Amino acid sequence: MRTIGLVELGVAAALAVGAGCSTDTGGGGAGTPDVQSEAGTLADTADAAGTDTGTADTSTADTGTADTGTTDTGGTDAGSADTGGTPAAWTACTADSDCLPLELACCDHCNGGKLGAFHKSHLAEAKAALAPAAGSCAGAMCTEMACGPAVAWCESGVCAAGPDPGFGKSCGELDEAACKASKACGPMTAWAPAASCNNEAITPVYKGCMSNEAGCGGALTCAADPTTGTLWMFPSTCLPKGWTAKSWEACCPTSGGTCSAGNPSEIGKFCLQPKDGAATLEVGKAFDVVVTPKGCFSSSCTKVHEKSCTAAIDEAGALVIGAQVCLENTGGPGVPCTADCSGAGQASCAAPALAAGSYQATLGGLKLAFEVPSKAGAELCVGQQF
Repeated sequence: MRTIGLVELGVAAALAVGAGCSTDTGGGGAGTPDVQSEAGTLADTADAAGTDTGTADTSTADTGTADTGTTDTGGTDAGSADTGGTPAAWTACTADSDCLPLELACCDHCNGGKLGAFHKSHLAEAKAALAPAAGSCAGAMCTEMACGPAVAWCESGVCAAGPDPGFGKSCGELDEAACKASKACGPMTAWAPAASCNNEAITPVYKGCMSNEAGCGGALTCAADPTTGTLWMFPSTCLPKGWTAKSWEACCPTSGGTCSAGNPSEIGKFCLQPKDGAATLEVGKAFDVVVTPKGCFSSSCTKVHEKSCTAAIDEAGALVIGAQVCLENTGGPGVPCTADCSGAGQASCAAPALAAGSYQATLGGLKLAFEVPSKAGAELCVGQQF
């Protein structure tokens, strides 16, 4: 009989004390308890002909205490469930997120039980059909080994399950597959800096594993591989062990920047602004950087091709800002332009939350010393638009 989507995790110790939830599914004696042999393993007391009427075969039975918690499973391990005939749709999957684990015995998967994995849309059906019924595990005896959470994933189109590979380990010890399967850990990815510098599509590459409880800042971070020195861009301030954060300029030099369309505009001013109109730059709260190009650009004769901004903390603790504004003048002879200077607009981006202290923000030659916390206003701006 075919068993689908199950991972057997019972141990001999668990079999000795009994999982307490499986019933006889074979042709042996109904209700006949297993008897512990002198070697410490369970011996089936059904006779060889398979017609045992429930009386233990005293010719082979040990005189020790009978295991009253587990009945004969007809040749399967104690705590196992026979799932022959389970609909294939219950375990079919296309992504890890499709699958959820399910304990299928009275004891958990670390203590003599059995673990299954099913598509999340069929979990309730699988639980009703295969898991122990409510109240059926009263008095079940299980070993008491420490047990991490169960996890499930999609493997070759079928849901699979097992113990969390991150349980009892440092996330940094896990390989990519184990890191992605763990509930406690998560992958760190990075991409080539040019994708961020030029606003291109990114291709994330696995670079390490970290705890999901790590407090990472939400700013893009340029960092160097300690082995090769190659620069990579990370989506947060969390980096793999041994990596070194670099300035934004290291990954995306602003001098000589190019625009795919229009012409690069000099940056005249930037400001630090608390989010949601707050009056104070507060400790531990993210804020925005607002960048203004230098000059007067008519709204009727200026086409904006790009407005981008990034902010990250470098290895020295400075807030390094990068920005690019690409503009095209659409005016010319016989084309009237409005006498306003709002055509270029402003670029804005999120900066990471900061601890209390003194900082310096830089964007090219513009430098701003500021404190956290501090009141919003002109003191959080540097430079001039005109």
